Amino acid sequence: MKYYFFSFLLFLVSCTKNQNKSENVLEQSYDFYTKGKEIYELNCKYCHTRGGSGAPPLWDFNDWQDRYKKGIDSLLENTFKGYVGKKGIMPPRGGCFKCSKEDLELVIKYMLLIAKVYPPQDSNL
Repeated sequence: MKYYFFSFLLFLVSCTKNQNKSENVLEQSYDFYTKGKEIYELNCKYCHTRGGSGAPPLWDFNDWQDRYKKGIDSLLENTFKGYVGKKGIMPPRGGCFKCSKEDLELVIKYMLLIAKVYPPQDSNL
């Protein structure tokens, strides 16, 4: 799977005119995928794999699509501060107290990617 992902990224890089932009897209893609996955595996997997505490499981496309429609900034704010909703709770920073807002944004994008909601079709990522 990783081979196909990185092959696709290399294809994207080769199709763009601006090399600096291409390098930036590749770097951003790599960061949110690798670092986002690492943070997810250490801090988020327990609840979001099985839907514990009302957390939306990654396989629930509709649930994640509804959340994504509110915007990444809204997801980031709820993740950072914590959130109590109708279905369950999200602890502040998802329980990852060493995670910065930038780290949390990477893991949110990773989770949206796995849920097949992100990136939007008109995006560079």
